[in-house]
Amino acid sequence: MLVCAWRAGAAQWVVLTMAFQWQFFVNAFFHLATWVMFAEYSPGAVTGAVVAIPATLFFYMDHP
Repeated sequence: MLVCAWRAGAAQWVVLTMAFQWQFFVNAFFHLATWVMFAEYSPGAVTGAVVAIPATLFFYMDHP
């Protein structure tokens, strides 16, 4: 999908931005899940909970 977006031209930045933001969310979720599963602090968990997840929700929600 990213290769096709790269060839499309200007629309590539929309796809790349969305892919990066999705990766940011998955990374945050991974850190939070490992913190809960192993009952040990996972570096990045607080940043994921405070920054990444709210930023992703804000990014993907429709705003007027």
